[in-house]
Amino acid sequence: MNFKDELRTQLLRASHELRSEDHPARRPAAGPRSLRPRLLVAAGALVLAGSAAAAVATLEREPSRELAGVAPGFGSSLREYRVELRPNLSAGTIGWCGNIRIKGIGGGSGCGLAAPASAPVISSGGLIRGKDAEGTSLNYAVVTATVSAIRLSDGRRIVTARDTRLPSGWRAAVWTERQRVGRPPAIPIPLDAAGQNIADERAQHGTASGRRLAIKQVSPTRPPTGGPCAITVPRITGRYAGSEQVITRLPSRQPDVAGRPFLACATTVFYDRDARYRAALLLDARNPATRADRLPGQRPTKAPGIAAAFGDLTLRKAGPGWLVIEGRSERGRLRVLRQLRARTP
Repeated sequence: MNFKDELRTQLLRASHELRSEDHPARRPAAGPRSLRPRLLVAAGALVLAGSAAAAVATLEREPSRELAGVAPGFGSSLREYRVELRPNLSAGTIGWCGNIRIKGIGGGSGCGLAAPASAPVISSGGLIRGKDAEGTSLNYAVVTATVSAIRLSDGRRIVTARDTRLPSGWRAAVWTERQRVGRPPAIPIPLDAAGQNIADERAQHGTASGRRLAIKQVSPTRPPTGGPCAITVPRITGRYAGSEQVITRLPSRQPDVAGRPFLACATTVFYDRDARYRAALLLDARNPATRADRLPGQRPTKAPGIAAAFGDLTLRKAGPGWLVIEGRSERGRLRVLRQLRARTP
């Protein structure tokens, strides 16, 4: 098929899909095999533009936007945005969370279990703004090094880009598009360097896969001395220790996961001066006794031994892992983090 025939086929397909809007293709219902965080404020389906210009665009490749920058289509002016990946802090979980923030509009986040080693997509999601039938969405996909581009339902191909703030070898694609409000979004298809589809089969989540471990409740102020790990929250006037969960034992075998994700060995929630904090002890999921990898976006702070990371996290070393805290303000996180004690394997 030559270029003209291919272009004619694209136009006919676009025309047919536009006439078939009364019976649109729907995304399969999300099940336990789906890892994609649902960040959508209002769900939407991708819309294929029915014009010759749009059909030509489907044959081209577009560069990805940066993880942080400005994007059009959100109100009367450009809007600053941030797309961030951070570890899942829920106790007993090996996984990732995706955060999207658009200045002056808001944001959303969604978490899931770690993808198996064979999966090309680590995390993906989108945030949409729209009160009428259509809205503008900001979308992202974090992928492995095997993914050269992703194909959208309208035919566009977004070229993935390396970002040093992501784990080694991982890439990202960030893009905006018009979506139908009220319908689930289409899943972007990962492509290799030759433009061929990459199978994205995901193993069943659960304890059998090694990505979610059994946990138990303990006292945050007096956790038991036995067990793999724990976080101790000192008793201080004005502080209320809410709850803590720890894993009952370390994995008996290495989990089937992509990259070097983190295992949340212990997680505690407490309140200090009316501010809520959540702290987690993160270990290397593949081998908890080895030194854990750096968190996405990790960077040093002015405080000695203290670092910051994507998702407004503050952290410090704790044995082979990281003691991580999230909360209202950086100053509050820093003060409380110094007071916590962690017991590691």
